[in-house]
Order: sequence, then structure tokens, then C-alpha cells
Amino acid sequence: IFLSTVVTIPEDCKGEQLCDIAKDKMSVGTKLFMDGQITTDGLTMKGKYMGYGLHFGKNFILKDTFLIIKINKSSAEFSIDGKLTLSNPKLDFEGKVFVGKTGKADLSLTMNSPWKKPFGMKYLTFNNVVMTMGVQPGVPLTKLGLTAELLLGKIGSGEEISTRSIINFNPINVLETFFYGEVSSISLRKIIKAFQWKLELPKVLKDTRFPDGLLIGFTLNPKGVKISHLKSELKIGLTLTGAIEIFSIRSRCEVIITEKLIKIVVDMMPLILSNGLLTMKRSEIDKENGPQLFVMISPESIDVQIQSYVELLGIGKDVLIDISDNGLMFNLHGYMFNLFETNMTVMAPYGHGDIKNAVYVITSCLSSNLNDITLESADTITNGGAETARALRENQENLHESTLWFKKSIIKVHNWKTKLKKRLSALQIKSDNLDLIDNYLAATCNAKCDSGIILS
Repeated sequence: IFLSTVVTIPEDCKGEQLCDIAKDKMSVGTKLFMDGQITTDGLTMKGKYMGYGLHFGKNFILKDTFLIIKINKSSAEFSIDGKLTLSNPKLDFEGKVFVGKTGKADLSLTMNSPWKKPFGMKYLTFNNVVMTMGVQPGVPLTKLGLTAELLLGKIGSGEEISTRSIINFNPINVLETFFYGEVSSISLRKIIKAFQWKLELPKVLKDTRFPDGLLIGFTLNPKGVKISHLKSELKIGLTLTGAIEIFSIRSRCEVIITEKLIKIVVDMMPLILSNGLLTMKRSEIDKENGPQLFVMISPESIDVQIQSYVELLGIGKDVLIDISDNGLMFNLHGYMFNLFETNMTVMAPYGHGDIKNAVYVITSCLSSNLNDITLESADTITNGGAETARALRENQENLHESTLWFKKSIIKVHNWKTKLKKRLSALQIKSDNLDLIDNYLAATCNAKCDSGIILS
């Protein structure tokens, strides 16, 4: 049976839930011109709503609306086909809203066009945005669950980085808005291409890779957002986080992206190089963590530096290590083995991207003169000899007294011998240091200090 009718929204629905839902969305007296049919499955009716629009909360309005009513013996369903507009930011969706007899609305909507510059970010676009969610009656619609294709980079270049993303959007409180996605295939070269920056990567970065991909995420919340199922946390702004391989070392990194700058922070493990002669750690206080590597990429340049606490030949200092195609280089000033003041320049040519097996060349100028070093060395020998003589003298005196107390003296003699061995060992260490100094002084060191020590 086919029928056409005019349905008027009454003032009193007499307790009918479907009528109350329609009255809640449309004003009393609204006329709906509907066509329908009656079958063994029930009644189905469809009609175009001629009013301005249907409001869902303060931020949503549904226009160009067709209403569909389905009634059978066990259920009643009220659905709406139309265009839903979000007022802030202005976004247009098309799709369906299903409203059951309980009043719960299930939204299934798709954006008509790309969402460009979301949250004011010029280098981001969302394509194929889909909204699927349920809305309970009487509960304000404050959060939207969306999925979309995220494009990062200069839009229209064809080089954008693309991934599926999940968006938790709160139009009322922007601090609760965030999105995230996983980028499986990404490199620094791809990031630079995506922004269309005409830059050549230095050698050290050409070998860099992200073996497990990166997590991309965004939030405006200063406290960040935890993504429990990924065991990760989003920091404020747009960031990419994950594992990085640089200098043939696997580390944890964070990539911070703004319109004019890409900043990469790498937390490295402590480095022990050249058989322990050179070590790099986070700081003089924090020796559990390794140095931090910083990569700063702008449209005009790329800078790579390591911030580290370096220990070398008895000198420990906080230094900033410059890295270029020529390798790494830093300067160190201090007292070598606490014997003489020196200024050192340390260089390691860039080979195969392996910082552990690099050859480190040290050039140095001594601030102390030869006479100062000789006096210091003589003083070290004299002090060592005096300590040895004193230990021997004490040992002889105590051995003489121990004849009266034989049993007790055995223990004391053992202690004295141990003490003597320790002092002899200390003297040997100082002697070894003097040999190292002697070898160092034997090397040619002209006025320009152009000679060096090689640590392999």
C-alpha cells in the first residue's frame, strides 16, 4: 500500500517517544509532506523537511534534510539524511543520523571537502573525514570522534606525508582536542621534501633512519595527552616520536614541527670510545644517560650538534660538539691528569656513520711551560719515594715490637704488607702517568700546535 500524507508536529505528543524526538528537533506545528508504503514488515515514510535546519546541540545544525520513519511491530526508527554543519570551526558533513525509540542518535557522516589548516596549522590537511558516533538524549554533544587521512607538508606538492589518523575533537574546550596516527615509512629526506625545502642533507643525516616508523600526534594541552593502548604520550604541539638510528646507534627521538623549523632531539645512551679514553654522558651530575643530539632544520639551513659531558685524558667538561660533512669536532680546556693546563681540539672524520669506531685525532697546545711540568713531575716522584720509605720504616719498627706478641703480630704484619703494596701501587700509577707525559712531550709540538694524538 502506497500513501502520501501531511504530518504535523503536535504540541502534545501524549507520551509517544518518537513524536517527542521529532518535536525536540522541529518546532510545534511543523508540516512534513511525506510519501510512504505499508508492507508486511511495517510502515516506511520519507519526506523533505522544509524548515531552516535541525539543531543538535549548540554547535551543529542539519540542513537539506530528508526525514525517514520506519515502524514495525517491535521497534521504531527515525533517521535523517542531510548536510550537517559544525559552526566552530565551520565544517560541512553529509550523511545519516539514526534516532531510535530511546532517543539515542547514531551519526554516520562524511565531510564534503578537505579540512584545510586544522587548528591554524598551514602545513596540515585532513581528507576523507568520517564521523561515526552515538549521541545520548539529554547529553550535550561536546566530543566528536573522527577518522581521516592526514597530509603533512606543503599541500598540493604531491610529496606530502600521509597516514590514517584518529581525531578526538572537542569544539567547546580546545584543550581536550587531539589527534594521532602512525607513519610506517618515513625519513628525514621525505620530511624535507614534504615541506618543499631545497636542502641537501649532510652525510650524517643521510644514513639516519626511523626503523619502526613514527607516531605523529597533536594537542594544545600543556599537560599532554596519554594514548594508553599505544603506551605513548602526546606533548603540546605537533610532534613525531619513536626510534631513530644515527651514528649506527639506536636511540629514542622526538621530532617537533612548526611552520618554519623542524627540531629533532635524540636521547643517546652513554658512549665509551677509544677503549675508554673518551666518554660522553648527559652531564657531570647525570652520568646514567648519554649525550643529547640536536638537529635543527629550517628552509635555509641544517645544523647538527651534540650536547655532552666529555671526559678525556683526565679532563671532564660540558661541551657542544659540532657535526658536519667533515666529521665531528669540539674543544676542551683543562688540566691533563691534574699535571698541566692544556687546550685540546678533538676531531673525528665522518666515515661510515659509526661514531664508536671512528678515529679521534687530538691536537693540543700546552699552557704550562716545560720547567713547570718538570718540577711537577719531580715533585710526584719525590712524594712517591717518601711514601715508600715511610711505609718501609713503619714496617721494620712494628716487626721489631711484634716479637713479644707473636700471634697478634701475624695479623698486623699482613695489614702492613697490604698497606705497603697499596702505596707501591699508587707510586706505579703515578709513574705510568709520567711515562705518558714523557711520550707526549717527546712528540713535536710547534708554535701552531699542528700535531696530534690519534685515539683509535
